[in-house]
Amino acid sequence: MLFAWWRRLPRERRNVWMIIGCGVVGVSAAKTGYYHVTRNLLVQQSDRRHKEAVEKLKESYEFADWSHRERERQLPELTPDQRRQMNKFLNLMMEHEMNKYIPDDKRRAPTPKPSE
Repeated sequence: MLFAWWRRLPRERRNVWMIIGCGVVGVSAAKTGYYHVTRNLLVQQSDRRHKEAVEKLKESYEFADWSHRERERQLPELTPDQRRQMNKFLNLMMEHEMNKYIPDDKRRAPTPKPSE
């Protein structure tokens, strides 16, 4: 009963509908295949770029650590008088909340280590 209308169609019309149906199925299969191929390429490319970015991040952290150690090595040790003056200055900054006027990008914050 479902395909009774199909049997009543003339052979030429059935052929036309078969060609249209095969075209729809073929285009759908091609789109699905294209989707899977491009998705796999994008995933592989993003994985490769992520690995490269993590390697560069590790290199930059290593360089930052080396640079920090080198600066610390080259700086002379603070004298007790200098240390007292710096503590006095820092206490004054905390009392008057003067550090809120320093832009966030100028403040020195500890850099987090990348997870391995």
